[in-house]
Amino acid sequence: MFIFSALKNFSFKFIKHPQLFKKLNLLLWGIFLVQYVEWVSVYWWESTGKIVDYALFILIAAEIFINKLLYKRLFQVIGILSAHYYVIGFQTIEYTEGFFIPAVQWLFANVIHLHPYIWFSVVIGLIYFILLSWVTSFKKIGILILLTIIVFCSVDSFTVHILWDQVAFIILSGLLLLIINHYHHFKAKHPKSWSEIMDYPESFVTPIIVFVSVTITLGSMAPGFGPLLTDPYTAWKNAKEAAAMGQGEGLLIDENTTSTSGYSRNNEVLGFGFEFDYSSIMRVESPQRSYWRGETRSVYNGSGWELNEYEAEMNSAVFSSENSLSISSKFNTSKLTTKEVEQKISMINDENYPVLFGAASIKSILTINEDIIENNAHAVSWDPNQQSLFWTSNEYPESYTIISEVPAIEPEKLREASTVIGTEEVMNAYLQLPENVPERVKGLAAQITENETNDYDKVKQIETYLYETYPYTNKPDLSKGKSLDFVDRFLFEIEEGYCDYYSTAMVVMTRSLGIPARWVKGYTSGEEDFEDEYDSFIMEKLMQNDNFDDFALGYTVRNSNAHSWVEVYFDGYGWIPFEPTAGFYIPEVYLPNLSSSTDTNAFDLSDEENLASNEEQFNVGDLGFNTIVSILFLILLAFIIVIKFGAIRVYLRRIVKITFRKTTNEKVVFEFEKFLKFANKKGYGKKEHETIRELISSWKSTYYWMENDFDELIMIFERAKYSTKKIETVEAQKALHILTRLKKGFFK
Repeated sequence: MFIFSALKNFSFKFIKHPQLFKKLNLLLWGIFLVQYVEWVSVYWWESTGKIVDYALFILIAAEIFINKLLYKRLFQVIGILSAHYYVIGFQTIEYTEGFFIPAVQWLFANVIHLHPYIWFSVVIGLIYFILLSWVTSFKKIGILILLTIIVFCSVDSFTVHILWDQVAFIILSGLLLLIINHYHHFKAKHPKSWSEIMDYPESFVTPIIVFVSVTITLGSMAPGFGPLLTDPYTAWKNAKEAAAMGQGEGLLIDENTTSTSGYSRNNEVLGFGFEFDYSSIMRVESPQRSYWRGETRSVYNGSGWELNEYEAEMNSAVFSSENSLSISSKFNTSKLTTKEVEQKISMINDENYPVLFGAASIKSILTINEDIIENNAHAVSWDPNQQSLFWTSNEYPESYTIISEVPAIEPEKLREASTVIGTEEVMNAYLQLPENVPERVKGLAAQITENETNDYDKVKQIETYLYETYPYTNKPDLSKGKSLDFVDRFLFEIEEGYCDYYSTAMVVMTRSLGIPARWVKGYTSGEEDFEDEYDSFIMEKLMQNDNFDDFALGYTVRNSNAHSWVEVYFDGYGWIPFEPTAGFYIPEVYLPNLSSSTDTNAFDLSDEENLASNEEQFNVGDLGFNTIVSILFLILLAFIIVIKFGAIRVYLRRIVKITFRKTTNEKVVFEFEKFLKFANKKGYGKKEHETIRELISSWKSTYYWMENDFDELIMIFERAKYSTKKIETVEAQKALHILTRLKKGFFK
């Protein structure tokens, strides 16, 4: 009984706390905002998500537990900066003599180090304060909560995001915000009734607790049911697709229209919409950013891609860490300049893929599951035509290490190269097109390239045309397509799409010009894991006059990074990659036109040349950018300080104005007139026909318990304004005290 009584007394004290509603309001809006952060953070780097979570927690905690404005803002600024450096670490600089210059350099480096994370925290903080200051009425809260529920339910229904937990928290916090808003206004309008309720707080707390508890309990115990009716959007979409099918022109719509992104096993029919799947696939450690190549396809059937006879010549080869995997003798690469790159691939999911991914072209495989390749050679096959490593075992490796020879793109040399494959039979295999490819597809390719004199520039023109002409979307409007041919539908009817549309169109258009090309699928580079570590590493290497060859950067590759692109054959250089998809680029190695030497070692610059090149880039480019970012950050920080500490400025201005006025009469009149403006903004202003006394009388009818104070206020004001006698300081202070009470407690 003693414990129960103690808890009851504590609860009553908590309920009677004068700032209870304000504190709960701060907490609930924080919970509301967290639901949005949980949704959008899947698109952020992991470190960004952590920083925003910490920053929001610090912001809310300070608002709730610290009352002094100055201490509150200092705690928030220091806490949020500390959270940033806790997650991303501090930048260090090389020690030099003196104190001031190294200190400034260190401060500058660490201010720049906050970019871009600090902007996420600033935006979240601004949104939080906007919610607190703008969404204050019952109507605004209700509309915002309703719109949020609609948005979250729509996203949950039509995307891969699952947001039911967030919807539950939104509904709970929204109901409590509405309840708090109601009681807050009740307390302001009817303080006497409120004081009576506070004598028996269980009379209004108990129904709230019962209502929320029953709602949560019933919701958690309710059985799950599938949809009984088709929602309007799905019904409309199905009807639209059925109409497209009924036109009888070869456009097939099936269950693939609701697929998700990922590495496809079947490419014979392309062109359906998909949802982005952001689940992680693998992590790649490599000193060279690249596309992670899988397989090729070369037979275009009018709807998609199939293997040709040369893309199934897999053999076991001689797999060892000392032997290189040779490319097919059908393709001449004697003039190709490459950079040797070692990659370690660690799988994150447990799916079994048909290939081992890597940067093109794979030269050798070193280890599988940390074991030497000789012990795992039975599970690997090499296709020298596709230049792909195929995995034949049922259990996909958890990790593997390969070495690739990444081609260096030398445009001037490629412009002089032929695109003829030595064997006519092989050449024809990579020029294959169906007989029913519409002439307008071939005509467009010819029109785009009519002014070019070499095959490389023709290919680049097609690549640029597709890249710049057609918008990217993962859900193209298939109802626009009527042509039997996939490429024709894309170029002239649908006119939008994703990578499969662009890459297929480029291969077909390139082949129509007599240039051999093939379709490639795999993954884009993915998300860079260690951008900050990389930046600090670059600085360290520049200071130590060191090279960069031993530094491997980490990339997290997701299903959403699944991609397709194009390879075009150039005699002497082999298969060169091209990227026609809008918004994408292949991060290959580009070389300046130094010489015509075919020595592959010509690629490697000396340490001095590397250092000079990087120093020039750092001093001219990075320093300018960093300076601009630093200035912008300091401007924004100064703006925030001015806004957040504006109350101090206003208070000081008020003190100065009051202090330097000549008489107490003027002080009272000034404060009273300022209060009238404040009351007018709150809806209690003076009407045109009203006198000050009539206005005060209307206030007394609402706030009757302050009748004596109102009478005293009007008496002091009229004496100050109309009397020639100076009122006493005590009376002036009394008037200011009454005005302050009204402003803080009764007109909010």
